[in-house]
Amino acid sequence: MLLPVAVAVYRREFLTPVLLVVTAYFLVRFLEECVFLYYVLIPKSTQRISNLALILDSLLIGWFYWLSFARNSFAGKLTIAVTTLVFVATTSSYSLDGLGSVSHSCIRLMIIILSLVYFNKILSENRVRKIVSHSLFWVNAGFLFFGMGTFMTSLFKDYLLDPALTTKETYNLFSDMNQILSMILSALVAIGMWVSDSDKDNYIQSI
Repeated sequence: MLLPVAVAVYRREFLTPVLLVVTAYFLVRFLEECVFLYYVLIPKSTQRISNLALILDSLLIGWFYWLSFARNSFAGKLTIAVTTLVFVATTSSYSLDGLGSVSHSCIRLMIIILSLVYFNKILSENRVRKIVSHSLFWVNAGFLFFGMGTFMTSLFKDYLLDPALTTKETYNLFSDMNQILSMILSALVAIGMWVSDSDKDNYIQSI
């Protein structure tokens, strides 16, 4: 999770407010993982703190996409609506003792919807000269890949993480898959941060 943050620090003079929010998201995710590790070592249940982290994650993701759609009123309103619904879903599950499969699924679905809307925005506006030099292309590609890769497993999170219902091999497979997808997400976002120096001259000026 620190790879995008490290690249962002290196490219800090080129970062836009949108990329700063993305950097904050990954920094918060890293801190969340540190807290989870601390709770495991105590040992203490991480269910409540995990649900709290989901609330914070949903707000940061919503903020990122709201800034991304600043020039598009419909997409901006859609982002606010989706973020509000996910915030309500994650907040309602905070007091529950479950593993939050509904909250995880809602956030994954939120990521999938908003990242697809952003790609549609790129195609419809047709203002980006070189797509591979567009920082938010890589960021959204990472989020879309992660969201689609973990959506189905998040639906069955309560089953997959319950020792009484699943085997150790299944649990390890699920955990390893999530770690791999997280690394791919971090790598793609890091690429987006790296090419941020090209963003300024990568737009076709509207007449």
